Amino acid sequence: MKKVTIAIVLAFLVALGIVWGVGFSSYFDENLLVNQNLFEGESNLLSNAKLSSSGGFFAGRTTDNKEHTAWRGFRRKGSSITADLGSLQDFNTVVLKEKGMNIQEFTLEVSQNGTHWKEVYRSDKIEPYRLSTFDSVSAQYIRLTIEDSQRLPAITDFELYAIDKVQRDDPFRVTAYMSVGHIYDAIEKEGGLTAERRNEIFQTEYFDTVTDVFFIFDIRWDEHGVISYDRGKDLFAETLREFKAMIGDRDVNIFVTLLNPHDNAKVMRAITDSRETLLTNMIDFVNEHELDGIDLDWEFPFTQDEFDAYNSFLRELKHRLITEVKPDAQLSLALATWALMYEQETIDIIDQVQVMGYDILDQDGEHASFFGGMVQPLQYILDQGFTKEQINLGFPFYGTYKEGRMEQYIYNQMDPSLWDYWNNWYPVEGVGDVYYNSPAMLKDKTAYAMYTDVGGVMIFSLYCDVPYSNPLSLTRSLTEIIDSRLDVQN
Repeated sequence: MKKVTIAIVLAFLVALGIVWGVGFSSYFDENLLVNQNLFEGESNLLSNAKLSSSGGFFAGRTTDNKEHTAWRGFRRKGSSITADLGSLQDFNTVVLKEKGMNIQEFTLEVSQNGTHWKEVYRSDKIEPYRLSTFDSVSAQYIRLTIEDSQRLPAITDFELYAIDKVQRDDPFRVTAYMSVGHIYDAIEKEGGLTAERRNEIFQTEYFDTVTDVFFIFDIRWDEHGVISYDRGKDLFAETLREFKAMIGDRDVNIFVTLLNPHDNAKVMRAITDSRETLLTNMIDFVNEHELDGIDLDWEFPFTQDEFDAYNSFLRELKHRLITEVKPDAQLSLALATWALMYEQETIDIIDQVQVMGYDILDQDGEHASFFGGMVQPLQYILDQGFTKEQINLGFPFYGTYKEGRMEQYIYNQMDPSLWDYWNNWYPVEGVGDVYYNSPAMLKDKTAYAMYTDVGGVMIFSLYCDVPYSNPLSLTRSLTEIIDSRLDVQN
C-alpha cells in the first residue's frame, strides 16, 4: 500500500512538473500576429542576459524562443523577473507574452546598479501579446513585476529592444471622427469667427497630427435615397468653410460619414429600389462640398442578401466617385470585427477601413484592451482579405462601464484630479469603474500600428479629448509617439 501511495505521489509530482515547466500545449501558426516577430533583425537585448526570479521558477524560459515553455509565478502578487544585461544598455521597447489571460497589472523598472530602481512603465494586462513603449533609458538591469494576477501568472516571452525610428515611404494616417454639435453652437451664436476663436473651437493643434477627418452625426440618408442635414445645409456648409480656413495649408483629407437609416429593411430599400437616386445624391453631395471622399458606417448587414446588395452598391459608388468626382476620390468603411461577408472584388476597391477596436468586451469587461482591441481586430480584418495599407486601427477617446453596459463616458468630462498617464480605469460617480485608454496605452497601440505596417490609426472621436495644451491630451500622445518613432521619407 505504501509503494502504491509513493508511486501515486511521484506520478503527481512529475505531472505537476510538466505543467509548470512546459505548460499546456498551444496551437502555433506562424501566420498569426502573436507569433510574428515585429522586430526581425533587431537584437533582443535579453538573449544573452542573466535572468533571475523572485516568487517564481524558470525565468530563463522567457528567452529560450520556445513557444511551449514559460516562467511560472507561484504567487499572484509581487512575483518578478530580473534581467542583468551585463553592462549599461539603451532601450525603449518591451514585448511580453502571457500564457493565459490572468495578469491584471504589471510594472517595468530599471536600474543602473541593481540597487536603486526607477519605474519606467505600468499597465494592466499582458495576455498573448503586449507591446510596451517608453522613452529611451540607459540601464544594466530591468525588472518585470506582476503586481496583480487573477491566477498564478505565466510569461512565455520577455523581449527588450532599442528601436530606432521606423523608415516609411508613405504617410502614416491618423484618421479622426469629429462630431460638430458644439461647433454648430458656436457658429450660430457668434456668427463669423475670428481666426483666434476658430483655432480655439477646432483645437487647431490636433490637425498637426490628424491626416484625415470625418465629420459625423449630422448628415444621413433615408430609404428613398434622400440626404438630409440635421441642423440645416447652410450651417453645415458654413462649418466646413470655417474648418477649411482653420486647416490652412495643412494636408488634411476631409470626409463626411453619411449615416444610414437605423433599420436594415430601410437600408436595403435604399441601396436596391432607390439605388440610382442615392448614388446620384451622394456624388452631388461630395462635389458640392468639395470633399475628398465618403465614409459609410452601416452597423451592420447581417444576412447574405444584405451583404450581396451592399457589395454591389459599394462597387458602383466607388466607380462613380472616381469618374464623376475626381480620380483619387476615396471610399472609406467603418468596420466591426465580426461576421463580415465582403467579396474580394469589393474589398479591392475600398481605400480605407476604419476598424472599430472598441466596444469589444473581453473576459474582464474591458472594451478596448491592447490585445482585444488591437491585435485580435487586426488579425480578423487581415483574415477577411483586406491589406495592411487599407487598415486604420481604431481606438476610443471614451470609456465604458466594466460590467458590459455600453454607455460612453467621455474622456474630457472626467474629474481632472483623476487623470493619470498610465491608468486605464477610473471611477465615475454613480456608475462604478469605467475603462478608458490612457495616453500610455494609445502610444503603445499607435506604435503597434506603425510596427505592423498598417495604413494608420483611427480616433473615435476627436472632441472627446482634452485641449492639446494639456500634457495628458490623447491626441498629443499620438503626436509624441509618431514624432519619436516614425520617419516618413515622402
